[in-house]
Amino acid sequence: MAKLRNTFLKSKMNKDVDSRLVPSGEYRDALNITVGKSESSSIGTAQNVLGNSSTGLPVYKGLDILECIGYIKDDSRNIVVLFQTNYEDPSETQITPAPGSSICKITLIDFSGSTPVESTLVEGEWLNLAYNNKYSITGVNLVEDLLFWTDDRNQPRKININTALSNSNYYKYEHQISVAKYAPIEPIQLFNKVETRTNGAVSSSNTVVLDSVDGIEIGMFIVSNASPLIDGSQYAQVVAIDNATNTVTLASGENPFPGISLNDNQSVVFLSSTMTDKSSDPTWPGDPDYLEGRYVRFSYRIRYDDNEYSTFAPFTQICFIPKQKGYLINGDEKSAFRSTILDWFENNVNNIELLISLPTTGNNIISDYSISEIDILYKESESIVVSVLETIKASEIQDKTTDTNIFSYS
Repeated sequence: MAKLRNTFLKSKMNKDVDSRLVPSGEYRDALNITVGKSESSSIGTAQNVLGNSSTGLPVYKGLDILECIGYIKDDSRNIVVLFQTNYEDPSETQITPAPGSSICKITLIDFSGSTPVESTLVEGEWLNLAYNNKYSITGVNLVEDLLFWTDDRNQPRKININTALSNSNYYKYEHQISVAKYAPIEPIQLFNKVETRTNGAVSSSNTVVLDSVDGIEIGMFIVSNASPLIDGSQYAQVVAIDNATNTVTLASGENPFPGISLNDNQSVVFLSSTMTDKSSDPTWPGDPDYLEGRYVRFSYRIRYDDNEYSTFAPFTQICFIPKQKGYLINGDEKSAFRSTILDWFENNVNNIELLISLPTTGNNIISDYSISEIDILYKESESIVVSVLETIKASEIQDKTTDTNIFSYS
């Protein structure tokens, strides 16, 4: 006997004509059906859908009832994600954060096996969920493994369900689940900086006693951020360091040292540039002439474990220090007058140490911020192209910056 098969390709419900006259490809009425969307031979056919049944999973946790304030299901994987909480915000005029005694959690239920399996994706009062009607989660989407949602109470959020199931990194910080990732707002530093305080008043002397001389190097310049200031017409540079007495000796360029005046317990900062000339070092592996005629800037961006990139950090100033420190010497004025060219005005920098500020100490950048890589960015002044100079793995950063948030790249 021939097999009759109606595929309902028009996907159209027709209640306007007698049921005996409904054209092929249309249907009169339907309950618990789905029209096949796969690429198999059953595409376009109406198939029965199973009704609801009890999962047998608990709806109580201790003595607390968990309210489901939103959900999303994925038929292709037979999973449902539930947003649950037992907290009701008592305020009608402002958002009151969920207290530490409240339960806020995101639960995944897997129906692919013979028995439903419940797994907690994220849990903690810091999720700040509430079952007030106005905070119900209606904006929720599952894009491959990424779960996005918003509740009109917190900023838009996102988690990777596979990451949460295997080894959750989402355990205490809002920035771990926020759609708006951490954005680097500090430019790369091109100077070494040491902050300390004076240990005793200083007046008309070129020696300064400090609380500590750790990190201070010969050649650094001292800067005071409180009155009285060092005379702006002079500069005070470190020429000697005595570690036993925490004393530094200062000098001032070509002018006779006029003396400085600093109060006791005054904050002072020592600075030195990370832009240097390494041409005289036979072990230095770089090209001494590469930056001679270039005006370059540097920046960086962060890559996260979901292959998302942060915005660019602000670019540095142009990395340029002229030869002869910018001075006209040995008849340079006459040569410039004749040729209108300053032959010596080229970059004396060929080695730059880039000091990158991380959002946390190096050993926590993966667990706390899910950082996988950092791209060092490079741009020349006459070009609009931004190039990736090098990509640094997070594991390498962890090895070099275990207990500090400054990563150094030469």
